Amino acid sequence: MRESIAQLTPRLSASRAVCEYTDRYYLPAASAYIERAVNQGAIGVDIVNWLRALEQEWRALRFGEVTLETDGEQRVFEVQIYFNELDPQAVRVELYANGVNGSSPQRVEMVRVLSPIAATACIE
Repeated sequence: MRESIAQLTPRLSASRAVCEYTDRYYLPAASAYIERAVNQGAIGVDIVNWLRALEQEWRALRFGEVTLETDGEQRVFEVQIYFNELDPQAVRVELYANGVNGSSPQRVEMVRVLSPIAATACIE
């Protein structure tokens, strides 16, 4: 019994628990706060401004023509996207394809090409 207690004490001690809690929760939270507080919370201001721009301009976003080309086993999708006043860099466009014959679905980030209104993605 004493040997078991001696082996368990270091793992169950209050000191160890406080150290682990500090390392796991307090220090990362404090580091994140310091990072967000830099330049009087500039990161937070940027996030709020981005969210407001999305809310104001999202309804104006439109999709145009969608084309699909097949090159061997590869499918190339092109989609026209009209961002209007919305900054294309503020949005990520993805192509989602259901899995076939039990395979997992695929999500592929589309890449802007030619102009701000065309994006393309390839799926094999």
